[in-house]
Amino acid sequence: MISKFNCFRPMGDIIASSQLLPNKHDIIFFERNGLRHKEFSIRDNADILDISWNLGSDILSLILFLKDTKVQVFILLVHN
Repeated sequence: MISKFNCFRPMGDIIASSQLLPNKHDIIFFERNGLRHKEFSIRDNADILDISWNLGSDILSLILFLKDTKVQVFILLVHN
């Protein structure tokens, strides 16, 4: 199931989203044409509060609520 968190990269070429599966929670990326591009898994005990790109389209931030501890911010850098 795709979550309510979808974020278009300002350059317009990638959409970041979240997918909750029975055994894992993934951050997934789609190309403009709808093809699934890449993905990575996050902690099972995390709920996503927000996904956002910066204006330069090179930083993706994830704000997660970890059920056993607290809120954490993850910053991911995009480089070719």
